[in-house]
Amino acid sequence: MSYCRFSNTSGDLRDCVDAMEEAYDLAELDLSREELQSLKWMRDLCERFLEESDRLLAAESEDFDSQPDEAQEWHDFDPDC
Repeated sequence: MSYCRFSNTSGDLRDCVDAMEEAYDLAELDLSREELQSLKWMRDLCERFLEESDRLLAAESEDFDSQPDEAQEWHDFDPDC
């Protein structure tokens, strides 16, 4: 579900990162062939995630910056108009 997609996934990703940080090498993780393949896919997906999140956050920042904020509107307000 979209309302908890990132919250649920971030916890699972944190668990994977914690396991990787505790391991000395891949052998210590004792991964099955499928798990090793998933690790590689996740790495690629994380790279894409960073690219897409940067793109979306930059677009949000541009949208936000193009809108005057309420404080600025009041600062520029001329009560004599």
